[in-house]
Amino acid sequence: MFRKFQVTEIIDRTTNVRSYRFDRPHDFLYLPGQYVIVQVENNGKMIQKAFSLSSSPTEEGSIEFTKKFTGHEFSDALKAREVGDELGLDGPYGSFILNEQEKKIVMLAGGIGVTPFRSMIKYSMDRDLDNNIVLICSNKTEEDIIFFNEFKSMMRSSRLSVVLTCTRPSDQWKGICGRIDRTIIKKEVPDFLQRLFYICGPPPMVQSMRELLEEMEIPKERILFEDFFGY
Repeated sequence: MFRKFQVTEIIDRTTNVRSYRFDRPHDFLYLPGQYVIVQVENNGKMIQKAFSLSSSPTEEGSIEFTKKFTGHEFSDALKAREVGDELGLDGPYGSFILNEQEKKIVMLAGGIGVTPFRSMIKYSMDRDLDNNIVLICSNKTEEDIIFFNEFKSMMRSSRLSVVLTCTRPSDQWKGICGRIDRTIIKKEVPDFLQRLFYICGPPPMVQSMRELLEEMEIPKERILFEDFFGY
C-alpha cells in the first residue's frame, strides 16, 4: 500500500545522481539493505520503480533513496519533483540485508548499486558491530563516485576498507583502473575465501560477478545479490 511522503530535501550526489529525503514516520521500520517502491505521477498516470534505501535505520529522523537519472520516463518525472512535493512509497521489501553476525564481508558495487551498501555500512558503523567490511566499487569516472566523502569519513574505523576503481578515468585519477576482476579481489581481499560476498549493480555486472566468484571457489550460499534493478 502506497503512503504519501513529502520530499524534505534533495541532495545532488553527482551531476546525474540525486538523493531524495523524507521525514521518517515512527512506524516505518526497515532493515539495512531493503528497498521501497517509489510512485510518481506523470502526465496523469502513476508510474513506479524499486529503489534501495540509501539511508540507515540508525538515522531515525529521515529515510532516503538515491536515483541515477537516465532520461527515461520515470527518471524525468522524478527529476521534475521539488522539495515539498509528494511521492508514494510502498515497503520496505527485500531480503538483501546486512548479516549482523557475519565477521568478514565483501561488498561488490557497480555505480548506483552502491546505495544499499551505504545503508548497511552506516548501520554497522553506527551500531559498532563486529563486521569487517571491504567495499569494492566500480564507476565510470571519478566524478561518478557516490557517497565518497561519507565512506572516507567512515573509513576512520579499522573495520571498513573502501576500494574504488574507474573504467574511464581522467588523467588525474591515481587509483585503480578497470572493472572489478579476480586480480583486484585477490589483492584487496587476501582472505576472500573466508568472506561473505554481497553484489549490487546493473544486471550484467551482477551476473559476471556471480560467475567470477564461483570460479574463485566461493560457495553459492556465500554469494548474495540484489535481484531487482530499479535504478
